[in-house]
Order: sequence, then structure tokens, then C-alpha cells
Amino acid sequence: MTKPAAHSAVDGAAALLDQLEDLLKEPRSALSFAQRRVNTSLAQVAVQGLRAYLEGDHEQAAEDLLTVGHEIEARFHRR
Repeated sequence: MTKPAAHSAVDGAAALLDQLEDLLKEPRSALSFAQRRVNTSLAQVAVQGLRAYLEGDHEQAAEDLLTVGHEIEARFHRR
């Protein structure tokens, strides 16, 4: 039995987000992103927020994405 297209899209997005989280956790990636002034821990929260949004958990998505937005804004103004 095949999965409905909606489930395939959700599964595909989840797999991509899993890969992105794995990439962000790699020490070499963290060093590479740090050269661009990107905090991979903060990027991981953004990925979690996007995951929550795609799963329909809008409350968690809003919390995570607002946190990321506020942190990026604060860091930008500290430069």
C-alpha cells in the first residue's frame, strides 16, 4: 500500500531536517559556519522550529522561531 502524497511530503521534509541537524552537529561544520558568524546551536533551534511548524505544532514553532529571531537580532546589534 502506498502512502498518501501528504505523508510522503512530511516524511521527506523530516528526513531533510534530520540531515541538516546532523550536519549542524558536526564539529567541522560548526567551525566552518563560525567563520561566517553563524552559531550552529542557534541554527539547530531554527531547524526545530521549522520541524514543529511543518508538523502542525504552531505554538512550539512560534516559540522556537521567535527565540531565533530575537537572538539573531540581538547579535546583529552587538556587532
